[in-house]
Amino acid sequence: GALSCEEQRQGHLSAMERVREVNVSMSAVETAREFCRAWFEKLDLDEVIAFLAEDITFVGTGEDEFVRGKPGMAAREAGYF
Repeated sequence: GALSCEEQRQGHLSAMERVREVNVSMSAVETAREFCRAWFEKLDLDEVIAFLAEDITFVGTGEDEFVRGKPGMAAREAGYF
């Protein structure tokens, strides 16, 4: 049958938003799975960034692969999504 407005809205929420909305914490394994799913399966940059700390520091393996903060990380990864 047809989905209710609430069911439709829930379908559009990211995993992190659903967790925050119901105030449930995920285990470390569940968090890692959802992060990887957002990055590698869904290719959802907004959801990926939601998992990161505001003060994230990323250090890559090549030249000029250093980023600090969520905005920097989002800008860096935008080209891959």
